[in-house]
Parts: sequence; C-alpha cells; structure tokens
Amino acid sequence: MTATVLIVEDEGDIMLTIRLTLQAEGYQVLCVSNGEAAMEIFGDSPPDVTVLDVALPGMDGLEVVQRLRNDTNHKDARIVITSAHASGHVRRLADALGCEYLTKPFSTKELAATVAAVLALDDREVETPLQ
Repeated sequence: MTATVLIVEDEGDIMLTIRLTLQAEGYQVLCVSNGEAAMEIFGDSPPDVTVLDVALPGMDGLEVVQRLRNDTNHKDARIVITSAHASGHVRRLADALGCEYLTKPFSTKELAATVAAVLALDDREVETPLQ
C-alpha cells in the first residue's frame, strides 16, 4: 500500500518541490497551505506522515502538532517539522513534540530520507513526550 504524505506549506515553490520529490519516491501526496486545513485532513483521513512548516498563516505548525498530540486519535501522528529558523529553540520544540526536524533549505535527498525513516518507525517507537 502506498503511504500518504500530507504537506502543509504556505510557500508555493517550496510546496511544489516537496510534492514533486515525494511523488517521485512513490508516495501519494496531499497539499494544504495552512494549519486549519491540515486539521481537517486529520479529521477526515489521517496521513501516514506529515511534512509541516512552522511559519503558517493563522494556526502555526507548532500549534497543529500540539493539537494533534492532545487528541487521542492522532497523538502518535508522524510529523516532520520544517523551518527556516536554524535556531536551536525551534529544533528543541520539535524534539519535545516528538517530531523530526529539517532546517530550510534542505536537499530533496535529505527530505526523502527523513520521510522514509519516519515511515519506517514502528508504532511503538513513536514518542509523544508531552502526554
């Protein structure tokens, strides 16, 4: 079965690059540009992994993760947080939320490898430290 990846990114060119990269890897890809739309997707049909930008209009990426972690149905969601902020602060927040982290700009190889590694995790290995 083909894994589904949700991309939550408000920059069109970045979304396109991520989408094309992951489609070339054989994933089914869904794209939205804000946190509210991402939450709707989780309500309808949760993806296997989410590539989530931090800086989004309205509900930011960290709030999306916190809401998912507080929802029993989605507390184990596999998430890769992306951010142009190279500061350790955002990386530490991603780690505390049980997410992988990629600093923008990242290579397409790094993206593909990170998504594959997150998908390879056994459900028992997905940590939700904030619970």
